[in-house]
Amino acid sequence: MGSLVEGNTLKDRYKIVEVQNEYADLTIYKAKDMASHNSLVYIREIDMESKGYKTFSPEILENLISMLSTISHRCLPKFIEYHRGMASGYIIEEYITGQTLAESIEGHAGPYDFREAYNWMMDLCDLIQYLHSQERQIILRGLTPQVIKITPSGDLKVISLDKARFFNPAKDSSDTVFVWNPGYTSPEQYGTQKSDVRADVYGFGAVFYYAFTKQNLGAMHFNFPPISQFNPKFTPEQDAIFAKCLDKDVYTRYQSIYAVKNDLMNLNPFKKKDEEPDLFEDEPEKEPFLVVLKKNLKSLLWEIFFKNNRKNFMNNSEKNKNTMKRFQICINTNDKLLAEELIDSKAEFASLISPEILYGGSGYLSVVEFMRQSFSDIKWEIVDMVAEDNKVAVNWICSGTHDGEFMGISPTGKKFSFSCMNFYYFTDEGKIIKDVAAKGLIGIFEVLGFKNINI
Repeated sequence: MGSLVEGNTLKDRYKIVEVQNEYADLTIYKAKDMASHNSLVYIREIDMESKGYKTFSPEILENLISMLSTISHRCLPKFIEYHRGMASGYIIEEYITGQTLAESIEGHAGPYDFREAYNWMMDLCDLIQYLHSQERQIILRGLTPQVIKITPSGDLKVISLDKARFFNPAKDSSDTVFVWNPGYTSPEQYGTQKSDVRADVYGFGAVFYYAFTKQNLGAMHFNFPPISQFNPKFTPEQDAIFAKCLDKDVYTRYQSIYAVKNDLMNLNPFKKKDEEPDLFEDEPEKEPFLVVLKKNLKSLLWEIFFKNNRKNFMNNSEKNKNTMKRFQICINTNDKLLAEELIDSKAEFASLISPEILYGGSGYLSVVEFMRQSFSDIKWEIVDMVAEDNKVAVNWICSGTHDGEFMGISPTGKKFSFSCMNFYYFTDEGKIIKDVAAKGLIGIFEVLGFKNINI
């Protein structure tokens, strides 16, 4: 139970209006900020001396405060401050008026349709993408309709990041945080598999599956029928997006929220469909059809040829770009099975760490493992990609801390971040067969200040 009641003040600044919720070691208050024209704020009191179940360990609380104090997004309440009392900690944030999404769904006449929820979906995609793109990647993990509010003006806000965590690619599945939200907790969080950005893809899909169906997700046990079964307005294309978000297999699920957003944008219900060009619009109306066809036959055939070949070309390029998104997950999580799936067993890799040629997925990951021994928090992030047929050029940001010996150089504790370019070549089956690095390990030497090392 919290230490404050209605009428009490905290720090001679925040006057308690009401107690909103109480949990084992957490109490949530609505209060007025007397230093800011009595604007409303949330205060969360964490009992630091609770003997029972702890929502926040000291490490989790420290990370949460670090997280809240370094991020800012239009879909999040403004973080005001953290106050440490004698036996409790107090997180103070902007108060968000409105209904939770759960309340909005329950009060809506039937399930929402795709058009009604489209802007909310895009807002949530933007927020998740923002969190995933932080230098220390943030995974929400606990996304439910109860932690989302819809303001009176119709804006979407995520009002709690209490279950969010900094993603640590160096840790194994013990880093996974289990959050008991049946239907909304991704399948990998029930087992020993590490949860990453794809857990939030699942959470996104689950939240809007409920909005579009009003069904009990927990009772479905990860076997989700098509939304159109409950909502006849849903199209097969819309169904396909949410089926892929909710895929139990993390490798066939969407690999990033960016990919979800991209497919949603292709189905934008507010965008007018592009009209196909009329090849005959400049011809006189009374001219015979065969005459018009003869005049335009060359351009018509070229149009058909270009469209068909562009489709094949784009399919190949897009597949390879999607493979690179999965490859990013592979090297950041050291996933050996995924490496064998994405990298051809005959692929050859030359590296400064080995006098011998390295082969296949295991060979590639041996370089990654070597790097992680020298830089325990090393991370690679795709900034941009350009694909053409069986080639993909990738601009990476590589960052980390030199906290282990690196090719004879003692740990310096230096943090680094640098941009590098790699060129990847693919087999006809879509597997990586060659990787050409513009800088590779040399880039790390340079950014750490060892420019005259003879390698």
